[in-house]
Amino acid sequence: MSELQNSSIRIKVIGVGGAGSNTVHRLIEANVPDIYAIAMNTDLQHLSFIKAHEKLLLGPTVTRNHGTGGNPELGRMAAEESA
Repeated sequence: MSELQNSSIRIKVIGVGGAGSNTVHRLIEANVPDIYAIAMNTDLQHLSFIKAHEKLLLGPTVTRNHGTGGNPELGRMAAEESA
């Protein structure tokens, strides 16, 4: 147990979409220690308000930066575009 207490554990948190990006934002706002937060979204406007260590805009051509409107097929296409 003492090895764990002395180690520097870092957790990567990846939030995808509106809900995932909001979760990442809340973790950063709460100053949760030892995390590296990444937010991914198809909605550029929403992503611009999110606090994260990294932000990735998915599918800018497919969605024209406006999100998928909850359409899973459009989300799949956006993810493939950005892969």
